[in-house]
Amino acid sequence: MSSDQPLVTIVLPAHNRSNVLAYAIRSVLYQTYPNFELIVAGDGCTDDTAAVVEGFKDSRITWLDLPKGFGYGYENRNRALERARGELIAYQTHDDLWFPDHLSLLVTTILRDEGEVVYSLPIHVLQDGTVFQHPCDVRLPYYREMLLNGDNRIASINLMHRLSVVRDVGGWDGRLARNGVMEYWQRMLKMGKKFSYVPVPTALGFFASLRPHAYRDRDEHEQRAYYEQIVADPGWVHNFRQRMAGDLGRRFMEQEANLAARLAVINELTTAVRAFEVDRTALLNRLAQLENSVPFRPFELFRNVARRLANRRQETTG
Repeated sequence: MSSDQPLVTIVLPAHNRSNVLAYAIRSVLYQTYPNFELIVAGDGCTDDTAAVVEGFKDSRITWLDLPKGFGYGYENRNRALERARGELIAYQTHDDLWFPDHLSLLVTTILRDEGEVVYSLPIHVLQDGTVFQHPCDVRLPYYREMLLNGDNRIASINLMHRLSVVRDVGGWDGRLARNGVMEYWQRMLKMGKKFSYVPVPTALGFFASLRPHAYRDRDEHEQRAYYEQIVADPGWVHNFRQRMAGDLGRRFMEQEANLAARLAVINELTTAVRAFEVDRTALLNRLAQLENSVPFRPFELFRNVARRLANRRQETTG
């Protein structure tokens, strides 16, 4: 492949979600970007995950049947990365979906910017069908500090980085039971890696943590419905992005309206405070004038009378 289409290694950790894994893999194979390899890292799988992966019979797919790692099995991502041949690394999971141009957009952006890390606009799909988007440009101080302080909205499915980043930051921390994605992000930020941002959705996240019975019920209707729409309708992704952009625009307009209302209240309060200060200054000046006047100082009047009486006595006795 040419230098503008470097090999991408896709790491996909999997644990006992074979029912939805097939859709995750299909969304990878449906990519418009041609030059990739997919390494599926089984994290102590006891269901038919191996059969699902091997059933694709695609030479670009490698299956690693690994023992169960600690917690979310972050160490097994490192085992997959040891096999990586690609210059660029991307991440998929066993229950999420990529849009067909996911790799293409991320590769184009990281090459154009000569960056080290790139990611797309995170999208979370809730079990009731609600879709949340989380704009998060870590190049801006507000979002950077938010992530460094432990508030991460960016899933691994949105992430791509150069293989050299793995060597620099030390890979995934297998000692962590959870929150490994956030910790990985924090290390990349602290090491000053060069980030790029694709401000449109390129993936859908169906997080098991938001679906308490995902492993027990093994329901696949969400992934199947979205995948079938993506494949059946070439315009679906465009329409989805338009809808998300419209929702985001409305959110910004609502926030702007709220800020304008708050600003109006602040202006009213500022005007009232200034008027109060003017009245207060006038009252203080008047009070000072009164304090310096005799009528306002009754004891001074008595002192004057006493002095006059004393003077008369002196004159009489003198």
